[in-house]
Amino acid sequence: MVYAMSAVILMALLGAAPAFGQLSDAEYYCGNKPADVVFLLDVSNSIWGPDFQKQLEFVNNVVEIFQIADNTTRIGVGSFSNHFHREFALNRYFNKAQVKRAISRISQRQGYATNTGNALWHMRTKMFIESEGARTGVAKVAIVLTDGQSSNMAKTVYEAFRAKMENIQIFAIGIGSNINSRELRIMASSPPEEFFFEVENYAALDALKQTLAVRTCKVTAPPTTTTTTTTTTTPSTTTSLLDAARERCRGKALDIVFALDSSDNIIDEDLEQQAMFFRSLVDQFDVTSGNVRFGSFMYSDQIQKMFDLNEYENAETIKDALMKLGTTAGSSRVSHALTHVLTKSFRRSITRPNAAQVGIIITGSPSKHMEQSKKVAMKAKRSGLQFIAIGVGEKVDSEELRVISASSDGSHYFQLHSFHQLMKILPELVHQVCQVPEPDIPMSDQTCGDRQSADMMFLLDSVNAGKKNTRKAFNFLKALVDKLAIDKERIQVGLMSPECQEEKSGFKLNEFTNKESAVSAFGEVKGTDFHSILHQMRRRAFSPQEGGRKDAKKIAILVVDGELEEPLETLVEAQRARTHGVEVYVVQVGKGQTQDELLMMCDEPTQQHFFKVDNYDELMELSDKLIQALCDEL
Repeated sequence: MVYAMSAVILMALLGAAPAFGQLSDAEYYCGNKPADVVFLLDVSNSIWGPDFQKQLEFVNNVVEIFQIADNTTRIGVGSFSNHFHREFALNRYFNKAQVKRAISRISQRQGYATNTGNALWHMRTKMFIESEGARTGVAKVAIVLTDGQSSNMAKTVYEAFRAKMENIQIFAIGIGSNINSRELRIMASSPPEEFFFEVENYAALDALKQTLAVRTCKVTAPPTTTTTTTTTTTPSTTTSLLDAARERCRGKALDIVFALDSSDNIIDEDLEQQAMFFRSLVDQFDVTSGNVRFGSFMYSDQIQKMFDLNEYENAETIKDALMKLGTTAGSSRVSHALTHVLTKSFRRSITRPNAAQVGIIITGSPSKHMEQSKKVAMKAKRSGLQFIAIGVGEKVDSEELRVISASSDGSHYFQLHSFHQLMKILPELVHQVCQVPEPDIPMSDQTCGDRQSADMMFLLDSVNAGKKNTRKAFNFLKALVDKLAIDKERIQVGLMSPECQEEKSGFKLNEFTNKESAVSAFGEVKGTDFHSILHQMRRRAFSPQEGGRKDAKKIAILVVDGELEEPLETLVEAQRARTHGVEVYVVQVGKGQTQDELLMMCDEPTQQHFFKVDNYDELMELSDKLIQALCDEL
C-alpha cells in the first residue's frame, strides 16, 4: 500500500508519463538524437544486497529504452561509496546487450560513506572528456542515484554547480528516508521539478524508468558556437549555493584583492558592472569581525589604487569605495595587474600570517604579455597567493586565464559572454575563495626576492664621510647584503664606480652572483664623489650592459653624509632616476638639519624611504628596519 501511494504521488508530481505502449517511436528511441549519458551509482555497504540488485535492474531498464550505438546514445557508468570507481567509459560499449551485461556485473564495494562530491568531480573531469568518449555538440546527461546524504554537502553542491556550468544536465534520484532532499534539489538541474526524483524504496524505482528516459531525451545539446560558460541555476538554487559556500567559509581568515579592468576596451557600463559584482561579493563575507579584508585597484597600462587591505574595516565603507570609480586610459596590461597584486597589494607589511591570500583579476581585453603573466602567476603560486581569473568577452584568451590561475584542472578561472553575466558565477566564486588555504610559509618568513627580482645599487657620499666613516658605511652595507638572497634570479647588488678611477671603487650588478662574494667586495672598495656617481647611476647603472635586468625592480640606496653640497643638482639627478623607474631610498648620517631636497629625493611614502641617524656607529641599528622596507614588495 505504501508503494502504491508513493508511485501515485510521484507520478502526479512529475506529470503523468504515457504508458509504454503509448510512446511514439520518436519518444521511444529519442528520435535517434545522440546523447552521452553517465550513471553514478551508490554502491556503499549501507545498501541491502537485494536493493542493490534492484538499482542495477532499474538502470538496465532505463538503458533498454535508449537507442544505443556509436552515433546515437552512449552510456557510461561510475560507482561510488568512500571512493569513486569508473565501471566503464562512454566509448567502451556501443551495443545495448554489452552495456546491460556490464551493468549487471557491477558489484558492491567496501565503504559506508557517500562521497557524492568526489563522484561528481570524477564524472566531470574523467568521464565527460573526449578521450573517454564524450562528444562535442552532444547532450550531456548525468543520472545520480543515492540512498543517503553526502559526506560533504558543500563539496557536493560545488561539484554539481561546476558540472552544470559545463552544460552537464543532472538528474538526481533520492531513495529512502535517509536522503537530504534539499541537497539533491540543489544538485539537480533546473527546474528541480523536472530533474529531481524522490522514492521511498528501491522497489519504487521501476515506476520512474519511462519518465526518466523521456526527460533524458528532452535534454538539448549545449551551444557549439562559443566556449563561454553558462549556468542553469535559478535564484533559489543560487541562494542555496551561496549558503553552502558561506558555511564553508565561516571563521576563515581571508585577504582578498580585486583588480578591475579599466582599459580602453572597457566602456563605463562594464566598469560599473565589475564594481557592482565585487560589491555583491563583499556582502558574502564577514568583514566586521576582522576575519576578512578587501583591497582593490583599477588597471590599464597604469595602476589606480582604490584602497588597501588594511584601509576599511566594515562592508559598507568598502562598498562605497568600490563605487568611486575614476577614469583611466590605455591598453590593458594584465601582467602589470598581477605584479601589483603580488608585490604591492600583498606586501609583507600588510599581510597576515594566518590568512589565505586571493587575487581576483577581471579582464575584458586580449592577451599581449602572456609570458610575463605566466612568470608572475608561478611566483604567486609558490608564495601561497591564489589568483582567480575572470575573462569577459570574445577577445579574451582562455589560455591566459589558465596561465593566470596556474590551474591544471580547470578551476580558478571563468570565461563569460558579457559583464552582465558576472552575477551567475558568484556562488562558485565564493566557494573557490573559501577553499584557498593559507600559505605554507607566512609572507614575513619567505625569502626576500622570491616574489619579485630586484637590482639594488648602493651609493656612498664617501668624499664627505672620510675613510674611517666610509669603512663603517661599507660594514653597514655588508650587513644588509648578508640578509638578501643574492643570485641571478632574485637579487643583484652593485656599487657605483666613476669613470677614470684608478683604484677599485665599485662593482656592477652582475659582477657577483652569490652572497659571499658580494659581501667581500664591500671590503675592497675605495670611496668616490657622491654627485658624480648619482649621475652615472641614472645614465648607465641599470642598463643591460652593466648587468641590469628588464623585469627586475630597480632600487637605489643613497647613504648621504650630513648635508648635500649641491642639493639642487643632486635632487634633479635623483628625480630623473625616479622617472626612469628607479625607487630611491635615502639614509642620512649626521645631526644637522634635514634638507628639503633630501626628502624630495626619495620615493613615497617618505617614512618608508627616508632614514636618519646621528653618526656612523648607529647605522647598524638601521639594518633590520631598512631590510624590512627594501624587502616589503620582494
